[in-house]
This record gives sequence, structure tokens and C-alpha cells, in this order.
Amino acid sequence: MAMRVANAYRTISMDAVCIILGMTPIKILLEEDCACYGLRGTMGARSRIGTSWEHRKHGEVNFYLMQFLSGHGCFRKYLHRFGHAESPLCPACPNCEETPEHVIFDCPRFRAERSWISTVSTRSINPDNIVQEMCENENTWNMVNRAVTQIMLSLQRKWREDQRALDSERRR
Repeated sequence: MAMRVANAYRTISMDAVCIILGMTPIKILLEEDCACYGLRGTMGARSRIGTSWEHRKHGEVNFYLMQFLSGHGCFRKYLHRFGHAESPLCPACPNCEETPEHVIFDCPRFRAERSWISTVSTRSINPDNIVQEMCENENTWNMVNRAVTQIMLSLQRKWREDQRALDSERRR
């Protein structure tokens, strides 16, 4: 339903569309339900536990975070689907597709930005917990936002350079 409300492509992640719409991601709701079930019989357990999503007082989604969370940005895998990149592969990592997950968590080009995130997070950030960690900790949200912004700007610059080079070759 969230995808229909957002009028998003089905390729968008559920966490991303929930953040964009300001809805509680289903994963968080299910975790809360499991916790409440364990406290069954305790009056008001649901209201005391709450969710990190509903109670966060920080975290606006900007242009760059939206691209990262939705996967709809200057990632070669995404651009290649529409014929805007010659290959879906990362230019720095042979045989590895350039996806949001790859650039944020694995690609050596963005090691510095990745290290910013680890300086503020108490736990190791990974694709499965990044949204929850951002919701629970304002410093983590801000640092992920900063890192993602720098990474997306870098990817956009590289894509524009590649496009100019292709245009120059076509004119010859």
C-alpha cells in the first residue's frame, strides 16, 4: 500500500518508501508486536515501548537520502536499466554492481565517508539495521546523511563526466 500511496516504482525498498511517507516501517511494527507479545498481560505495554520511528524527533529525508534509500539515483545499476550507463558494474570493483548497498557499505572509493558513520554509531551499521540506527540516534542520522550526501555528489559528478565524454565521442 505504501508504494501506491507514494506512487513509487516497485523497485523502491519498503524502508525507503516508509521513510519518505513518514510511515512506520513494517519491520519496526513487527518488532514492537513481538516485544509487546512478550509483555502480554502488562497494561499499556504498547504505549510504553513505542517505536523508534514514531518517537524520533529528528531526521528529515532530503534529496540525497531519498536517492540512497530508494535506490533511484546515480548508481550505475539503476542508470544501466534505462540505458544511461554503459554497464551496471562499479568502476572500482570488478564484477560488482554499483548499487546503493555497495557504495555505502563496500566500495573502497567511499571508505572515508563510511568511516564517518562508524565514529558516531555504537553498533556496526549494515544494510539490515541502517534505517533503525538512523531513527534511534540523531547523530547517526546526521552522519549517514552527511556521508550519503558526499557519496551521491561524487557519483553525480562522475556520471556527468562520463556523459560529457560520451557526448564528445559521439560528435567525432
